[in-house]
Amino acid sequence: SLQKPLEKYITRWNGVVKLYRTGKRVGLIEARTIGAQKSTGDVIIVLDAHCECVINWLPPLLTRIALNRKALAVPIVDGLEWNTLEHTNIYGSTNFRGIWEWGFLYKETQLPEREAKKRKYSSEPYWYIFFVYCLCSIRSYD
Repeated sequence: SLQKPLEKYITRWNGVVKLYRTGKRVGLIEARTIGAQKSTGDVIIVLDAHCECVINWLPPLLTRIALNRKALAVPIVDGLEWNTLEHTNIYGSTNFRGIWEWGFLYKETQLPEREAKKRKYSSEPYWYIFFVYCLCSIRSYD
């Protein structure tokens, strides 16, 4: 059982990390919804357990939200080489965004050239209609 070891592990974070138990088994989306409802911070950040954060991963996300309180910030995902654990840019210099295909499968497609040309720097944000829910940051509201 993970119950007691998890509770002990969380104590090292001095109250910054909180554990809420639902009393019954719930799915991933319901668990995230409950977490968002119980959150007390200004920004909610959702990351799946398999996500690894590197140095300075958070400031770009918070900056976009600070500049536009209605923004939902989605990070660019790096790849991880299986045999060396080296971080790689899986998209190269191309920017991608999420789409739904007719079979309701999530896929990513290259940012149209007309939109890419509007950006002065590759780090500038761009319109992104669909995103993978395991990676996002958004300002919370009462």
